[in-house]
Amino acid sequence: MEKEVILVFGSGVAGLSISMHREEGLLFYETEESSSLKAQGGIAVAIHKDDSPKLHFDDTMRVGEDLCNKEAVKILVNEGKKLVLELMKMGLEFDKEEGVRLGMEGGHSKSRILHIEGDHTGKHFTKFLLGQSLIERRKGRLLELIKRKDEIKGAIVEKKGEVEIYFGNAVIATGGCSALYSETTNPPNNMGEGIAIAYESGAEMESMEFLQFHPTVYKSFLISEAMRGEGAKLVNDEGKRFIDELRPRDVVSRAIFQQKGTFLDARAIPPERFPQVFGELKRKGIDFTKELVPVEPSAHYFIGGIKTGLRGQTNLKNLFAVGECASTGVHGANRLASNSLLEGLVFGKRVGKLKFARIAIDMEDKGIAEEAKEKWESILEDEKLKLRDKEELKEGREAYEEFRLKLWENLGIIRYGSRMGEFVDYVKSMEKNELLSTKERRGILLAKLMVESALAREESRGCHFRKDFSEKKKEFEKTIMKKIQPKTGVHEQ
Repeated sequence: MEKEVILVFGSGVAGLSISMHREEGLLFYETEESSSLKAQGGIAVAIHKDDSPKLHFDDTMRVGEDLCNKEAVKILVNEGKKLVLELMKMGLEFDKEEGVRLGMEGGHSKSRILHIEGDHTGKHFTKFLLGQSLIERRKGRLLELIKRKDEIKGAIVEKKGEVEIYFGNAVIATGGCSALYSETTNPPNNMGEGIAIAYESGAEMESMEFLQFHPTVYKSFLISEAMRGEGAKLVNDEGKRFIDELRPRDVVSRAIFQQKGTFLDARAIPPERFPQVFGELKRKGIDFTKELVPVEPSAHYFIGGIKTGLRGQTNLKNLFAVGECASTGVHGANRLASNSLLEGLVFGKRVGKLKFARIAIDMEDKGIAEEAKEKWESILEDEKLKLRDKEELKEGREAYEEFRLKLWENLGIIRYGSRMGEFVDYVKSMEKNELLSTKERRGILLAKLMVESALAREESRGCHFRKDFSEKKKEFEKTIMKKIQPKTGVHEQ
């Protein structure tokens, strides 16, 4: 058994930002692939002489539709600027054009998006942070948090097929859950398991109804919003422009969703400006310099999640959360474009700079951990056996894919109370499906929390749009919380 001051779970910018600012601990990653790695759009920072953190603050608050935590947003825009400038001094190079090249994206009042090699920002940004990481990285999947009363003592981790015990403060930085949807921009592993594990341990959840849909996606491939910032237009099947392309993402997504067909006209955009988009679309048979690109919205970014304070702290002692899995309040009801990498960077450093005390471990803690280890060894062995049964495997996959489609249909861009009510009953029945893996059932748990929160918010605000309550209401200028009652396992609002 190992004892560590801090156990970080996640391979994206949030986890790597933590690991830049401390020398002691372990960083676990289940897969090298992350949303941070795939990020095309860039990072929003007010560094131009005609811009300011105050303007960036105002844009974030406006797009967040009266639900942003003001203190969190102030930290984001002010500390974010300082951090990015520090990284530039350390050698991180952004695209240049008479100084640093600044792009425009939806919801921003100024051009303030920094890119690296056009639309390869996430790849290079993540690689740079990885090079600055100070703590040891290990491949491993978080299975369960070790908990005694309201205190987290460590974690149960699957590592190369073996179940291991680690004691220490735990930080969840595992990303979002948009891969639960049938239409998504996310890597397949982004099923929200880290969020669900925190919830199962008693962590409070917040704003679970808010999930952002990216407007321009072609066959699961995200087409950077920065292209619209460079002048690409959205047209319908009659060739007519129908929306201001630089309005916030929720507005543009709904407008596209209600068209019979939508296309991105990027024929005037130089392909070298967006090499990743150009290359991937060419592989899919489309040359955006010569033809229109069919686009539609897809599930992209989870705004809600584990409720945290301004330094990542949760309601459970020794448990912290950072990045897309966390609800800091910086995004409110709708995330301002390219604020996500900045959030992971800023709040990752804040957690990384904390003074973590070593956790006292006694015989009862060790007993709890050993019981959890044995339980998971049994669970994982059962799941291996199910994978060998081709009929059960096929039935389980079909059931899970049906769930993903129903999630898209019932908790998508435009929502209806009656349909969401029926979906609650459906997900409750799916939670008992023994043909599904633990990870899949945890995804279904999150879907239940999301739809229950969406039903409770009887209005339309940001990326939560209800056809039966289409107006914004003053009484809903507050976040919706979810907490679990540990004795019964029943959750409540």
